[in-house]
Amino acid sequence: APFIAEKYKGGKMLVIANTVKKAQELYDELCEETGNVSLIHSRFIKKDRMEKEKKIQEFSCSEDSGIWIGTQVVEASLDIDFDVLVTEMSDLAGFFQRLGRCYRKRSQEGEHNCYLFIKSCTGTNFIDREIHRKSCEILKGYSGPLTEEEKLMMISQTYSGESLRGTDYIRKVKGAIRFCKNLQNRLISRSESQKMLRDIKTVDVIPRAVFEENREEILRYGNILQDSKAPFEEKMKARGEAEEFFVPLPGYLACGAAIEEYGPFTVIECGYSEERGVEF
Repeated sequence: APFIAEKYKGGKMLVIANTVKKAQELYDELCEETGNVSLIHSRFIKKDRMEKEKKIQEFSCSEDSGIWIGTQVVEASLDIDFDVLVTEMSDLAGFFQRLGRCYRKRSQEGEHNCYLFIKSCTGTNFIDREIHRKSCEILKGYSGPLTEEEKLMMISQTYSGESLRGTDYIRKVKGAIRFCKNLQNRLISRSESQKMLRDIKTVDVIPRAVFEENREEILRYGNILQDSKAPFEEKMKARGEAEEFFVPLPGYLACGAAIEEYGPFTVIECGYSEERGVEF
C-alpha cells in the first residue's frame, strides 16, 4: 500500500490483487492514506456488483481521478481504460490481459505506467505453481515497453509443450481430459465425479446482513417459488429479483461457514458491506 500511495500522482490508477482478501486489505490501507478509493471483486451481491461495474466504467470515461482496486474480474469482462496499473503476478497470460486495462484507446507516452510484483504474491495456490514460476522468471528484471512480438515470444516460451513437459500442469491437464472422457463414457461413479468437481463448484448464498435488511422481500420471493399454484412467469420473475441478493462463493468456502436454509434460499453467516463485500 505505501508503494501504491507513493506512485499515485492523480489520474486513474488500477490495482489488481490475486485474491479478494488481499484486495480488501489494500482497500483498507489505502483508504487511510489517500482519498477516492473504490473496490470491486466477485464477492458482492449481484445488485452491488452490477452497480460497481457501472461505476468503474463511468469513472473510466470521466475526467475524475482516483484508485480502483480489483481482482481478476477486471481482466477481460469490463471495458475500462486507466492510466497506471499496479498488479500482482498471476500467470503470464493473465498479466497481459491486465496490461490491456491501461491505454486501451490512447497512445501512452512518458514514464512507465505498469508496476508488477512477482514476490510474495497471494493466490498462488489457485495458479499452477510451475506456470507462475516461469511467468515470474521471464519477466524478472524486465523494464520498458513490450511489443506484441515480444509478448507472443514470451507466451510461447512459457506455455509450449516442450517448456511444460513433465510438469504437474501437464499431468493435471491429461488427468482432466481423462476425467471428461470417462465421465462421458460413464466409466466413473457419481460419487467420484462429485468429489472431483466439488472444489470448482460455486454456491449462491445470501449474506446474513443482506437477508436481515431485506427479509420481508426475500421471504416473499421464496413463498412464490414454493407455491405450486403460482404461474411460471411469476416464479421466473421472483427468481430473477431474488438473485439480486445472491453472491456466488466457492463451495469449499461456503461449506466452512454456518448456513441456514430459508425455503429455497441459503443464508450464510458472514460479514458484508456495500464497500467491501463478503468478509469472513
